[in-house]
Amino acid sequence: GRVEYDVRAVDVAEVVRDVLPLVEPQLLAKGLTLATELPTADEPSPLVWADREKLAQVLLNLLANAVKFTPA
Repeated sequence: GRVEYDVRAVDVAEVVRDVLPLVEPQLLAKGLTLATELPTADEPSPLVWADREKLAQVLLNLLANAVKFTPA
């Protein structure tokens, strides 16, 4: 198996906004809250060179593990 990367400029705030709804059910189930500070629509958002899907997967895994190992 080969892993293919589609590296391009990725809006970090957009990736965070897409991933947050995926961990919200876990947060609610444990009675936890997650606070974020993201740029507003009129503010520039940080860009990184990355594969968007892989970045989102890494962020999702980190958040899911944080929820899993944080006591209620």
